[in-house]
Amino acid sequence: MLRSACARVIAAEPKLTEWDLVMGDEDYGEAVKGLAELVLTSPDSGSTKSGSVVGALRALIQAAEDVGGTLGTIFGILLSALFASLKAAIATQAKRGSGRGKSPLFSSTLSSAVECLKLHTSVREGDRTVMDVLLPFANSFSQKEAFTIALKVTKEKAEGMRYAKPMMGRATYVGDGTAQELPDPGAWPLYEILQG
Repeated sequence: MLRSACARVIAAEPKLTEWDLVMGDEDYGEAVKGLAELVLTSPDSGSTKSGSVVGALRALIQAAEDVGGTLGTIFGILLSALFASLKAAIATQAKRGSGRGKSPLFSSTLSSAVECLKLHTSVREGDRTVMDVLLPFANSFSQKEAFTIALKVTKEKAEGMRYAKPMMGRATYVGDGTAQELPDPGAWPLYEILQG
C-alpha cells in the first residue's frame, strides 16, 4: 500500500509541476516526488520491514522532516501526531484486551492527529490547500469508519478545487489557476496518496 501510494505520487509529478507553474513557485511537484522517493527508500532500510504500521510511520516522519518546507512541516506534524495517537490507542487496546478492528482504531487516531494539526495552522477547508482534502477525508472516515467512502469524498474534494478561489497558501500570492480550472497542486498529492 505504501509503495503504491508513492508510485502514484511520483507518476503525478509532471502534472503537479505543470499546475505549480501557474499557481505556485514551480517546485512543488519535485518536492512531492522527493518525499515519495525518500519514503520508498525507507522501507528497505529496515525501519519498516516488520510490517509494523508504527514502524512505517516512524520512517514517514523522518522522510517528511528530510524534505522540509511547508509540505514536510504539514506532513511531519500530522504524521507525528498520528504516531503518538496510534501508539497510545494500541497500548489502550492491549490493556483492555479489546480487538475492535483496524478501521475504528485508524479512524479515531487519524481524527486525533488532524485535531492536533489544526492547533498548528489556521488553514481550514475552503482555503484551497491540502486541508481541503485532508479534513473532509478525516471527517468522513471518522464518521463512517469506511475507507472507500472516505476516498470517494476525497476525490470529490480534490476535483472540486478546480473551481475554488485560493484563500491561503502560495496560490494567493504567486498565481491563480482558477481561471484555468486547475486542481490545487498542494492538495492533489494527498488524493494520490490515499488512492494508492
